[in-house]
Amino acid sequence: MAAMSPISRNLLPNPARIKSKRLTMRPIAMKDASRIAKLVNDREIAEKVSHIPYPYDVEDARRWIRGLGDERVFVIIRRFRLIGCVGLNPKSQTSCELGYWIGRKWWGRGYATEAAAAVLPIAFTNPAVVLVTSAHFKDNPESGNVLYKLGFSPAGEGLRWCEARGQKIESVEFRLTRMVFEANRKARASR
Repeated sequence: MAAMSPISRNLLPNPARIKSKRLTMRPIAMKDASRIAKLVNDREIAEKVSHIPYPYDVEDARRWIRGLGDERVFVIIRRFRLIGCVGLNPKSQTSCELGYWIGRKWWGRGYATEAAAAVLPIAFTNPAVVLVTSAHFKDNPESGNVLYKLGFSPAGEGLRWCEARGQKIESVEFRLTRMVFEANRKARASR
């Protein structure tokens, strides 16, 4: 995570705040570590995200925040409470990976879709970025539903490491091209 990625930090903007209908996203800060640890120290969440160990404590959260490097990670705020995170991780000069998690108490309310939809345009503000990828473990189809709603298409299957489970888990890979993103954006604007 700490290694420099091919896209310079300056090529993905880092807005101070992003607002959606029900949520506010702001850049992650060290002050968020204890709340993140409280939410993520939940086996059900950790087993749905590739890089989260279980158990998870405040020092794990601090280490993660310090090691973010070029990633753009935002905390998701609902009614003044941190309920999850969403972010973009530059993978090459032309692509980023979208990731997100929501605290269990807030599952099933559309917050992951809403937060990711608000953050996703950041990737495409860089004219060089033509692709955003993401993935979900096969045993977490709800995350796949989020990606479908955002306009992503399945791009294949594979194995991804899950830190909490200590093994590779079957996953479904997704992709969203700039062309599809722009077409979807225009379609929504014309409604």
